[in-house]
Amino acid sequence: MSGGAVEGLLDQFGSIGFRERDGFREHSREDTEILFADLGYKFSEQVENRFYLTLDRTNRNLPGGLTKSEMEDAPSQANPLAIAEDWNKEWNYIRLADKLSIRTEEDQFDAGAFWFHRDLEHRGFFSPDFRQGTEMFYSDNFGGNLNFVSRRELFGRRNLFTIGLNPQVENEQSQNYENLFGHTGATTARGEGISLNAFHCTSKISFTLHRGYRSWLERRRFSRSVISSMSSLVTHKAINQIGRIFGDSIPSWERFTKSIAKHRRL
Repeated sequence: MSGGAVEGLLDQFGSIGFRERDGFREHSREDTEILFADLGYKFSEQVENRFYLTLDRTNRNLPGGLTKSEMEDAPSQANPLAIAEDWNKEWNYIRLADKLSIRTEEDQFDAGAFWFHRDLEHRGFFSPDFRQGTEMFYSDNFGGNLNFVSRRELFGRRNLFTIGLNPQVENEQSQNYENLFGHTGATTARGEGISLNAFHCTSKISFTLHRGYRSWLERRRFSRSVISSMSSLVTHKAINQIGRIFGDSIPSWERFTKSIAKHRRL
C-alpha cells in the first residue's frame, strides 16, 4: 500500500508492505513488514531538500533440510532438530537519510548524510563438533555525500563531468553462542570489522566527427570486414589454383596473404 501528496512547496510519499504466511512445511512460519517514507521541501525552482526513512523487519522460522527418504515419506515435515533447537532468523533494518540538491541548467550539486543500522539473530544447528549455533550480528553505518555534476562544454565539445566525496564508515560486530534447545548458551566466537569508503571522480567528453572523416572510417571498416571474410572463406588450395591459371611467379597463397597483411596495416 502506498500514497503521496503535494501541498504547495511540500511533498510526501509513503509505502508500507506486510506479508505473513504459515509455509508449506512445519516450522516455516514467516512475517515481514517494510515501511518507506519520503518527505521533500522545495525552497525554490533550483533548491530542494529531501528526507528518507526506511524500516524493515523479518521473522522467519527455518524448517531445515531433509534426507531423500524423509522428503519422499512426508515432504512437509521439518528437520526434527529445527524444532528442538528452534531454528529461526530475525532481521531488523533502519535507515535515515537527508539530501540537499541544487540544480541549474548546466550544473547540479547534492549534499547529504545518512545512517543505517542492521541487526540479525540467526539460530541454527549446534553440536560439540559444529559450534556455529546462534549468530548475533549488528552494524552501524555513518556516511555523507557530496556530488557535483557539470554539463558545461569543454574545448567546444559536449562534456559530462562528475566529482564527488562519499565518506562512510561501518562498524560490524558479530558473536556466536551455543544453541541449547532454542536458548542462548556460552560464547563460541566473536568478530569485529570496520570498513571505510571515500572518493569518486569521472569525466566523459563527447565529440562529433566531421561527415567526411566518418564516411572514410565506415569505408575502412567495410574493407576490413570484406578482407577478413575472404581470408576465412577462400582456402589455400583454391588460391594456389588461381595462381597457376594466371601464371604468377610468386606462389599464389603467399602473395594473397601479403596483400591481406598490407590492407590490414592501412
